[in-house]
Amino acid sequence: MKTIEAKRHMTDEECAEYAGKLLNDGAYDLVVREDTLVLDENGDLLVRYIPGAIPARLIRQGYQALNDAAGMTDNRGIAAGINEDMSAKTGKKVAKWKAVKKDGTLSNTNRAESVMSGIVGYFDRSPRMPYCRQTSYTVKHQEKYQAAIPMIEHISGLFQEHVPDLHSNQAQVTQDTSKDFVIGDSVFTTVTVNANWQTAVHKDVGDYKQGCGVMTAMEAGKYEGGYTCFPEYRLAVDMRTQGVLFANVHRWHGNTPLVGHPGQYRRLALVLYYREKMRHCGTAAEEVDRAKNRSHNNPMGGTGTSLV
Repeated sequence: MKTIEAKRHMTDEECAEYAGKLLNDGAYDLVVREDTLVLDENGDLLVRYIPGAIPARLIRQGYQALNDAAGMTDNRGIAAGINEDMSAKTGKKVAKWKAVKKDGTLSNTNRAESVMSGIVGYFDRSPRMPYCRQTSYTVKHQEKYQAAIPMIEHISGLFQEHVPDLHSNQAQVTQDTSKDFVIGDSVFTTVTVNANWQTAVHKDVGDYKQGCGVMTAMEAGKYEGGYTCFPEYRLAVDMRTQGVLFANVHRWHGNTPLVGHPGQYRRLALVLYYREKMRHCGTAAEEVDRAKNRSHNNPMGGTGTSLV
């Protein structure tokens, strides 16, 4: 294993100026491709990348299970990128967001650009759906979800082996969570599946902060790029099939462009995590009761238990 002490080239505030913007190949000086540990300026984990860590059979099984999990969505925030438009009053570029209320009329709710992304596993309570639940994909494709679990469990084992301290933190909160809302024998509640998506500069939100961002990629066809880049440190990781990446996703990061012939490649990037609020979930039966006992005055109505 190679160890690198990363040098910070920008402050957090300076890097925040790039939030919602797409990176290019000028954003990094070093690309990590081999077995590497990268420490930040405080000696804490920034990146741990292990190529070839996931058996090919599990990747094939996972790809078949999750290939259609990503669909068009506009609720991925600044990671989807800000569509900038020119303000008629000031002549300056401003963020242009879709704004939609629950009844379909305009509001101040921000919506980002549409991207190919989906969520597998479980989701916590929200004002719109005040109960923990399976995601829509998990409900509709239970057989495929089950087929993906061996790969997810293997990645959880790699987490324990290679980043034991952060795994221990996440394992503790997982143990205190109903098994009804944990993916198999892992420390994850949720997997985000992104298809051919160059994420813009962002920090992850909603995940367990004392844990770790865990990622892998599954590929079909040939392409270049798509590096996971940390512009503050001018460092990128070429995360490819069978590799696993552990990273501090609360630092600014995004992807470089994917380069290949359109329609001739597919890159599924998986982000595996424990959702912070899942610790407040009851059992599945208790959460179904919460759904059924919601106020009849709730404008959303209905008692379904899947994520829409």
